[in-house]
Amino acid sequence: MSVTILRRLPTLETMQRRRRAQPKSAMPSKLTERKQKKAAETQAEREAKAAVWKRAGGKCERCGQRVTRGGDSLRAGHVHHRRKRSQGGAWDAKNLILLCPNDHALVHLGAITV
Repeated sequence: MSVTILRRLPTLETMQRRRRAQPKSAMPSKLTERKQKKAAETQAEREAKAAVWKRAGGKCERCGQRVTRGGDSLRAGHVHHRRKRSQGGAWDAKNLILLCPNDHALVHLGAITV
């Protein structure tokens, strides 16, 4: 009969303590690269969304309904990708469209296409 020895996994607190104990230079450089890439993507995202809002003039580009910017409003506009990012769509104003909440929901339900 063989005996299997199970090793106890470290707790989250232990892992965090070990990470804090490492000098900053020991941290992987990939983390910094990811942060820089994310910051660049976020900046591109903001610029593209601003261009779409300017192009649309605060109206749904499908039905023309007036939309608001941000918030939990029932009239809040949604910037939607025409081509999904997972399918190669970019954060580019040409690939984005401003939709009212109703049209945005219909697009995701597959009732309409943009």
